Amino acid sequence: MIKIKAIIFCWDFIFSLIISLFLLFILKGNLNGTFLKDIYNTGVTVLSILFTIFFAALAIIISSWNDDFIKLLEEDNDFINLLHNFRYSLKVTFITLIITIFLYTYTNYNIIKNNNYVQIKYIPIIFSFVFFYSLFTIFNSALDSIKFVENMVRYIKNKFIS
Repeated sequence: MIKIKAIIFCWDFIFSLIISLFLLFILKGNLNGTFLKDIYNTGVTVLSILFTIFFAALAIIISSWNDDFIKLLEEDNDFINLLHNFRYSLKVTFITLIITIFLYTYTNYNIIKNNNYVQIKYIPIIFSFVFFYSLFTIFNSALDSIKFVENMVRYIKNKFIS
C-alpha cells in the first residue's frame, strides 16, 4: 500500500501543487468557458494518448521478463515496487482522464446553454493539479521502465558473457 506521506512529499505532487498555487495567484475572477473547454479538450487528448502508451509500456515490461531476472529483482522487492508504481500511475491517470472528460462535457454543455458561460478559477486550478500530477506520475513510471530495461540488458549481458 502506498503511504500518504510518500505521495505528498514526492517531487511530482509538490511540483503539481506549486503549479496550481501559481495559477491561483495569477488567475483573476471567472474564466471564459470557451477557453477552458479548449484546455479540457487538450487534456483529454493528451491523457488518452498517454494512457494508451502507458499500457504499451506495461505490456513490453510484462512480456520481456526472464524468470531468473525477476527472482533477482525480487530479492529487494524491486519488481513488485515497479508494478505498484505502474498500478498507482494507471489509477491516477484513469481518474484524471475521467475528471477531464467530465469537465470538458460540463463546460461544453454550459456553453451551449449560455454562450457567455464563465467558470470560477478554482475548477481549472483543480484540473491543473490533477493533470500535472498525472503527467508527472507517468513520467516517473517511464523512468522506472527505462531503469528496468537497462537492468535487464545488464543482467542478460552478464549472464551470457560470464
